[in-house]
Amino acid sequence: MAFIITPRAKADMLETVLYISNFNPVAARSWRREILETCRLLSQMPLMGHALEPNVSTGSLDGVRLFSKNKHLIFFKRRNADVEILRVLHAARDWPKLVR
Repeated sequence: MAFIITPRAKADMLETVLYISNFNPVAARSWRREILETCRLLSQMPLMGHALEPNVSTGSLDGVRLFSKNKHLIFFKRRNADVEILRVLHAARDWPKLVR
């Protein structure tokens, strides 16, 4: 299996890298590497993490899983033979409002 990062997840990652790089560019590159390595791991073991309860009325979050990595939440789902990375958010953010 491979992983596919959605444009929204890419934007999430870029936002985090830019924020961290304001304080420590080396840490920003390390964070990005760790997240990409975790995405690769999720593509090999797509049942890792926790399944989110889908919204019954809209069907949103159907099949979406959540994996926590160093205070960040990776939202993903299986898409045929691949894993699609939907969002990468800091755990302190109001993720239920951001992930629908």
